Amino acid sequence: MFGWGHPADITNDRIAIMVAATARTVVRPILQSVSALGAASIAVLTAPADSPAAAARIKVYDQSVRGMLDPRRVSRILMVVLLVAAGAAAAALAADFVIGGNLATRQDDLARSINARRVELRGGQSALARDATALLDRKKHETPATVIVLEALSEILPDDTYVTELRVEGNKLQVVGVTRDAPGLIRLIEQSPHFKRATFFAPTTRAPTDPGDRFHIEARIEPVNTPRS
Repeated sequence: MFGWGHPADITNDRIAIMVAATARTVVRPILQSVSALGAASIAVLTAPADSPAAAARIKVYDQSVRGMLDPRRVSRILMVVLLVAAGAAAAALAADFVIGGNLATRQDDLARSINARRVELRGGQSALARDATALLDRKKHETPATVIVLEALSEILPDDTYVTELRVEGNKLQVVGVTRDAPGLIRLIEQSPHFKRATFFAPTTRAPTDPGDRFHIEARIEPVNTPRS
């Protein structure tokens, strides 16, 4: 049996550790005597003979006696566990027989409900398809086409007007460019059946290198086609 104490720093970056060791045959009679008294655990500690009374002890043996199970006690515990497991298995079989019948009935009811729902869905799919087609058709006629917007602008803008930026978002049009008569563009756009509410969304400026005024105009796009009934 052996054990060691706490390390202590000494000079030149070294440590000192006290190690205690003895033959197991020397301690065994003491262990047997203490164990016969019914001790729950046994620990053997020692210290050098010349150490002070407050010096730390070194543990060379430590064991819990009551933690060791008796073989006959283990056999009884295993028997009880087996009996409990057998009873639980029997109860599970009985519950499976009863619950299994109820589950089979509920499964049949659920299958009939699913089949009925499928029939209803097949009948409603045609109506949903017709509604979706009508919605897409109406959306198609209500949403202005970019090609139509470009064609309408090309017919409105005079020859001295140059477009540098064009944005179409939903029913809103924004045009940025250079022209000699920015207020006149507002009147031309308003006269078109494709656009309404034309206005400047940024100040009109003029740079020394520009051949005219730099304009920023936005307008609402009006759908020309009407949705079919």
